[in-house]
Amino acid sequence: MLLPSSVRDDDALTPTQRQALREWLRVHEDHESREDPLKMALVIAGDKPAMYLQPSEWAYPGTRFGFDTNEQFRELIDALELVAHQIEGMNGWFVAPAHGRLDLLPSTVRAPTDTAWHRRLGVVLGYPPEAIEFFIDTTGAKRTQPRELVERGVLSPDELAYTQFVFYIHDDSSDGYERAIETGRAVRARFTELAEKWELPILETIAEEQYQLAVAVYSGERRGFPGETVDFKMIARRD
Repeated sequence: MLLPSSVRDDDALTPTQRQALREWLRVHEDHESREDPLKMALVIAGDKPAMYLQPSEWAYPGTRFGFDTNEQFRELIDALELVAHQIEGMNGWFVAPAHGRLDLLPSTVRAPTDTAWHRRLGVVLGYPPEAIEFFIDTTGAKRTQPRELVERGVLSPDELAYTQFVFYIHDDSSDGYERAIETGRAVRARFTELAEKWELPILETIAEEQYQLAVAVYSGERRGFPGETVDFKMIARRD
């Protein structure tokens, strides 16, 4: 389980770091692609050991990671004193506070990937062991979706929306969703704390907008999340 911890160093970002992060957050707020900036905030804070950042052409036509060039992305990573690494066969970047974590990555993607490969990536990204094993055991199987639990009256959209702050595939049993909701609440509160400490209200805005979007999706007010394929249709911004 991801548990909140203290912000790295002196609980503050430098003015340069704050400005660089603010500009990147603004791009993602405009395009409703909020998962990457939320995970990045946790990596910067030291709550998450690493993340995988993949270009999203549906969100940023003609750009990568919200920037026009990889060089601009690397400038952001350097400004935030993070490290980024690519492995052969994968299009995105792994981002972490230090090289030691990324040294655990495999050097390449060999198809078909095996369970050991997935376990290794799960460890690098800081996923709980039980979540890694659940992902491996249910790969290719139908998992219980939040909408199904709403339709059955098991959980409410307001409760399930917190699972959007759990950035891994979790146990899809009723108890598993309850645990994910508990974790999601803690992570959601963490974004409020970080927004205040870093003097970045936009981070709080993005977290709340992500929560409200999830409520709308799980209540049926909106068809799906941006970039999600629903009935063979790609959900576009504000669809």
